[in-house]
Amino acid sequence: MRFWILGLCLAFTVVSCEEGTVIPPSDSPETYHPLGVGKYWIYQVDSLMYDDLGDVLCPTSGFVREELTSVLSEEALTTVYVLERSYKREESDPWTITDIWTLTQGRDFIQRSEENLRFVKMKTPLRVGNTWEGNQFESDLILTVKDEAIAIYKNWAYEVLEVGVQEQIGGVNYDDLLVLQQADDENLIERRFSIEKYARDVGLVYREMEIYDSQCNDNPVDCVGLPWPEFAERGYRLTQVLIEHN
Repeated sequence: MRFWILGLCLAFTVVSCEEGTVIPPSDSPETYHPLGVGKYWIYQVDSLMYDDLGDVLCPTSGFVREELTSVLSEEALTTVYVLERSYKREESDPWTITDIWTLTQGRDFIQRSEENLRFVKMKTPLRVGNTWEGNQFESDLILTVKDEAIAIYKNWAYEVLEVGVQEQIGGVNYDDLLVLQQADDENLIERRFSIEKYARDVGLVYREMEIYDSQCNDNPVDCVGLPWPEFAERGYRLTQVLIEHN
C-alpha cells in the first residue's frame, strides 16, 4: 500500500509539473530559411577593410546572388543543396559565378558549408536565449584578409536574440524577424561581432559583421573609449541587405 501511494504521489507530481509548465512553441529552421531548388536571394553588400597601418582601404560595394541550383544528396531526414554564388559590382554588370557551396537541411538544423568551413546557421529550438556551437571547426583558425592574417571566428557563440521582431530593412517592412547573434566579444585589442536577421518565409534579410584587431601602437590603453574604426589596424566591417528574392 505504501509503495502504491508513493507511486501515485510521484505520478501526480510529474503530471502537475507538466501541466503547470508552459513551453512556447518553436518554429523549424526552414520557417525562417526556406529551401528548395530554384530559390534565390540577391543582396547589396558593402564593406570597409583596414590594413596593418590602420588605413581604411577603398570602400567596396557590390551585389551577391545566392541560388539553390540542385540537390546534391538526399537521405531520410537530410537534404543537401548546391548553393551557387555570383557577384557583380554594378547593377548593369553581368553575374559572375564566384563560389559553389552547399546548404544542408536537417531535421532540426540548417548547415552552410563555405569551402572547408561548416556553419550550423540555425538549430532548434528557435527560442530567445537558445545557444549552440555554430562553427564546426577550430575557433582560432587563421584566415587571410587582404594579405592580413586574422582569427575571424575567435570567441564566437551562437544565440537566438529575438523572435517575432518587426523592422524595416532595405525599405521593406518585415513583421516577423528571427535575430541570431554569432559573436559579440571584445577586449582592448580585438572585436568580434556578427549578427543575422531572418524573415519568416523569406530567409536572410540582413547581416552585419565587425572583425577588428589592433595593438594601438603597442599601447592599447591609449585607445580605451575610442570607436573601433578609429584605431583598427586590420580587419573589416561588412553589411549585407536583401534587395530581391523569390
